[in-house]
Amino acid sequence: MCVSCVLTFVYLLFFPFSPVGMVLIIGLGSIIVMLLGRLENVITARITTAVIMVVAALGPASLRWTIPPLRLLDAMIGILEGIGCWWIWNVLFVFHDQREKLESREWCSSPLPLQHLHAAFIEYTLPPSPRRIVRSWSASYGEKHY
Repeated sequence: MCVSCVLTFVYLLFFPFSPVGMVLIIGLGSIIVMLLGRLENVITARITTAVIMVVAALGPASLRWTIPPLRLLDAMIGILEGIGCWWIWNVLFVFHDQREKLESREWCSSPLPLQHLHAAFIEYTLPPSPRRIVRSWSASYGEKHY
């Protein structure tokens, strides 16, 4: 991604869009990515370069050099969103699963007073896990009572 953005930025800073220039930038970007040892990213670099060049060709000529940095910023925001979603997923589900293990005392064979205190602290400071809510809801409302 960075290779494509840097190459297209430098190209569009000095030259206008042309199909021949796009082919040259795609080829040069592919060679650089291969030399970096990232063979699995060659196709992604080609597609990214083509997208940046086509978007730059469709936009106003005076703003063509702004397309690569904006595309890089767009990718960085997407990466941060993905990290944020991963963090939220872990907080909602993974952390609560660990809390349920603590509450069920699967983690110890002989209970000590300190461990009971820790489990009681978790019980009163954290909201119930979403899985626990769904399980209790399905147990009481999900089944048909005849």
